[in-house]
Amino acid sequence: TDLTAPQCNWETEDNAPKINTTALKGPTSGNASSASSIRSVKADKNASTNSLSLTVPKHSLATPDGRPVRISYLTEQTSHHPPVSAYAVICPDRGLSARGFDQISAKFTGTSVRVLPGEHNLGIFIDIEKRGNETYQLTHPAASLGGILRGTLSVSVSEMAYITCPKTKLKTILHYIEAGWLGRSTNRVEGIIFRYDPENDNKTTIKDVPEADIVARLGGPWREKIEFTLGPKP
Repeated sequence: TDLTAPQCNWETEDNAPKINTTALKGPTSGNASSASSIRSVKADKNASTNSLSLTVPKHSLATPDGRPVRISYLTEQTSHHPPVSAYAVICPDRGLSARGFDQISAKFTGTSVRVLPGEHNLGIFIDIEKRGNETYQLTHPAASLGGILRGTLSVSVSEMAYITCPKTKLKTILHYIEAGWLGRSTNRVEGIIFRYDPENDNKTTIKDVPEADIVARLGGPWREKIEFTLGPKP
């Protein structure tokens, strides 16, 4: 990335909550995977000691070495018709970067506005340099802005989103459920993480994936709490 181009920079404390991965390892784990040692782990603040928990960082705390982490953001419009912008976010201290093209396609349905990624928007590409140069591609689901005529605005998410990493051969399918059987928004998401073949990436729905390939399942209201279980069984 050309850091000599116009950009904005900001500094933040290095106090992000850490994931307690040791809680995912059972007493008999050894060299076995956590999926075989723990069949079910739920991210619940009231769960057992095997649960994974995160806490909101307090930004008044100092960083361990007293030095803030620097993050740079660069964006530039690359097309006017259609309007497309390229962007990049870089954190050299952590070996992290993200990049992509920002383009949306909006459609008015009469009672709501539906927003989809444009044809040049292939998602967000995240590079993790300090973990073997892993690259993750995150695609965008569809979003709707409802209540325009009633005056009570609401945002809902629907359809599918995917996260893929060819290096680790892991893929995530996220299914956003927009409305329940009464037509009310549920704001729920269901998903799986599974092993896939990057050369034959043809599984686009949860039911397409053999149970033996599933590494973890997740689900819940995305505005509140997401629970996950390790292994193919819920």
